Amino acid sequence: LKFAENVPLSSTQSNNSISLIKQGKIPDNQILDKTKNTLQSYQYQYKIEAAQSNGKSGKSSRPSHLVTVELYYGSNNGDLQHKLEIAFGETKSPKFQISPKQNSYGWYGLFTYNQKAYLTSCINVRGGTTLNEAQFLANRNRYDLQLERLPAYVMGLTHWRDHRCLWVVMHTPMREIPNQSAANSNAMDHNAEYLALEQLWQQIYPHWQKQIPPNKFSW
Repeated sequence: LKFAENVPLSSTQSNNSISLIKQGKIPDNQILDKTKNTLQSYQYQYKIEAAQSNGKSGKSSRPSHLVTVELYYGSNNGDLQHKLEIAFGETKSPKFQISPKQNSYGWYGLFTYNQKAYLTSCINVRGGTTLNEAQFLANRNRYDLQLERLPAYVMGLTHWRDHRCLWVVMHTPMREIPNQSAANSNAMDHNAEYLALEQLWQQIYPHWQKQIPPNKFSW
């Protein structure tokens, strides 16, 4: 899988502008998925800011957001809640709960953790994006078990059920809410952060879905 220096964004219309700040390998101490199943990992950082200006000053009336996109490519069981619990060390008492959402691409999830807003999803080789193991396995049964894939399987280029996934973890710092403590923070107060994540997700998904090699051993 090739990690381009500058990922082309889709033509999805929005009121915000998106610019790439930097890209490169994820530092070892920041990698979420350190299992041997992960073949490659990479990250991008984007700045999302309002395209509309506020009066003559030219200053935006909405805050800008610095969004980090982490990508982990390899075999996956599709259970992103469990993978995140392990990554965050919250296996005994998870301190976050993923809220599932669906769009034309498939399923993704939103949650908060350590003062950051997150979006996560699994980009499947075939079929729409998935969030949990049941959705992931349903994709495998529906899209992998096809006769046109038989030659590649017989030649040893792939497995009959292809469990590869490009696991996406996007996050941005949550702004402080005036006169509200962190303990009483409501997720609805951070709609701007979630909207920024969802907007970028819509923009980058078409590129990354096309980058996954069609066969397991062809990359």
